[in-house]
Amino acid sequence: MILIASSSAFFVEGLTGALQIIQQAEYHQPLVVPHDAFYRALKEHSEVKMLIMDYRRYQLNLLKQLFEAKRTRPELKIVIIVKSKEDLNAIEQVLLNTAVDSLLDKHDTLKSILQIVSFVYSATKVPFDVSHTRLQKLLHPHLNEKEAKLFPYIVAGDKNKSIAVETGIDPKVVSYYRTRIYQKYHVHNIVELYDVFSKPLGSQT
Repeated sequence: MILIASSSAFFVEGLTGALQIIQQAEYHQPLVVPHDAFYRALKEHSEVKMLIMDYRRYQLNLLKQLFEAKRTRPELKIVIIVKSKEDLNAIEQVLLNTAVDSLLDKHDTLKSILQIVSFVYSATKVPFDVSHTRLQKLLHPHLNEKEAKLFPYIVAGDKNKSIAVETGIDPKVVSYYRTRIYQKYHVHNIVELYDVFSKPLGSQT
């Protein structure tokens, strides 16, 4: 099943119509939900293979949920469509580039989306191996489970007390794991961490 998360009726109508072009035995009518309901929908529908979402700027809570969805369900294919990749800020670039399988913008054609969907629903090998996605390469084996859980909050610039409220983890523990994350990537602050994740995948330490 494909999950479409969007608050734009125009986007949903156009994408749903395009997906009907794909004649695959496993294809079903996509499940459509607004942005703020996609994470709950993923929890309720384990049969979802792919998430397609149109992302609008400065939705940090949504990005945290995307990151958590990919961390807990690495087999899920996530395709995000943005107006322009160049307009994304450093936080958005880090979280999107690590959590999603395909990041498309208005310059990419609808054909690109259909090709990705076709691969997922065909008998041929999917072109992106889950074990080699950017997220898996960057987080494993560097970070343990708790560090990976806190990572998107730290990247989003949240303070330790704020992270503690959202995650239920003691602020002192959050501070401890923040330091460990910085140490593991050989950085001293969040700006240097952004720089690490902006490098080509092959250059990561």
